[in-house]
Amino acid sequence: MTVFGRVAIAQRAPAPWATLLLGLAVAVFLAAPLAYLAMQSFETFVQPGVFSSDPTLANYERAIIDPYAVTVLLTSLRIAAVVTIGCVVLGLPVAMFVAREMGWRQRLVLIVIAASLFTNLVVRAYGWMVFLAPRGPLNALLMGGGLVDKPLRLLSTEAGVEIALVQELLPVFILLSASALQNVERTLEEAAFICGASWLRVFRRVILPIGLPGIAAGTTLVFLMAFGSFVAPEFIGGGRVLTVGTLIRQLVAKVINYPFASALSILLILLALAALGLIAGATQRLSRRSTR
Repeated sequence: MTVFGRVAIAQRAPAPWATLLLGLAVAVFLAAPLAYLAMQSFETFVQPGVFSSDPTLANYERAIIDPYAVTVLLTSLRIAAVVTIGCVVLGLPVAMFVAREMGWRQRLVLIVIAASLFTNLVVRAYGWMVFLAPRGPLNALLMGGGLVDKPLRLLSTEAGVEIALVQELLPVFILLSASALQNVERTLEEAAFICGASWLRVFRRVILPIGLPGIAAGTTLVFLMAFGSFVAPEFIGGGRVLTVGTLIRQLVAKVINYPFASALSILLILLALAALGLIAGATQRLSRRSTR
C-alpha cells in the first residue's frame, strides 16, 4: 500500500501527435519566453522604460560586479540553504512516519499537509506577519513562559522569512520523501535488526539507499523554490530583506529597467541549474557511500 494508494497504470508508448503537441507546448510556453528574456538581457538601458537594441554585456557585468547585486544574490543563496536544511531536519521524521503509518493516522497527517498546500501564499504570509509580530502569539508565548524578557524582532528579518519559507515548503519535502520511503520493506529493517545492526546503521544501509531519490528530489525542489521565492521576502521581509525575486520586482515595477531584470532572471536560472547539478552529484556520492 503506497502513501497515495494503489494505482494501476497501463504502460504504452505515447502517440506521435501527443509527443508533437507536448513539444509545441514546451516551445510556446517555456522556450519562447526564455529566449525573449535572454535577448532582452543584452539590451541597453537608456532611461526608465526606454531601452536600446544595441547588444551589450553591461547588465551581466553589473549583476556580477555590483556589490549591491552580489549581496542580494548571496542573501538569496543563504536563505535557500537555511530553509532547505530546516525542511530536511523537520520533514524527514514526518515523512518516515507517513510512509510507515497506515490507517486514519496517515490520512490525518496527509490531510493536514494537503490543506497547507491549498492555502494561498499571500494569506499564509499575512498569517505569519500576525504570528511573528512583536505583540503576536509567538512573542506572547515566549514572554509568558519566561523564555525572553522582551519581544523578539522577527518581522523584516531573514529569520522571519526563513521561518515562513520552511512552513511553506515543508509539505513539498514531506510528500516527495514519503513517496520514496514507503518503498522500504519492513522485513528488510527487521532482518537488519535481527543481525545486530543499530538503528543508525539500518537507516544508512537500508532506508537511505531506497528513499534517497525522493529525499534528493524534495531537497532540490525546496532549494530552488526558496532561492526564487518572492511572496515571503516581500511581505515578511518588509522591504528590508532583499532577494533576487524582490529585486527583479523592483526593477520591473519601479525602475522599469527590463534589461537588468532580465539579466538577473537568467542568472537566477543558471545558478539554480548549477545548484541542481551540485545536489545531484552529492546525492550520487552519498548513495555510493551508503551501499558500501
